[in-house]
Amino acid sequence: MLNIYQEFVRNHQYSLQILAHCKQNRDFDKLLKQYEAKPDCEERTLETFLTYPMFQVRLLITVLLHNVIKYINLTSDKRSLCSCNTEVKYIKIRS
Repeated sequence: MLNIYQEFVRNHQYSLQILAHCKQNRDFDKLLKQYEAKPDCEERTLETFLTYPMFQVRLLITVLLHNVIKYINLTSDKRSLCSCNTEVKYIKIRS
């Protein structure tokens, strides 16, 4: 699973560039806007959907660290994990 995510992140910017290139085609852009206007999209753009998985992984890491911290007894390990948890919360996702 981690390999898939790493590959996704590695290709994310390229995916956005390809989408921007495709949107230069009026027919493509018109069709994309029709699909994005559908209620199922909840007013989200394709760019948002392409970026969304990056936020989900960050949230998953935060939840996992929080749960591990609850069950750790060693104070030095706990401090390290708390510090790591704090850092993860401040990771800025580039889009």
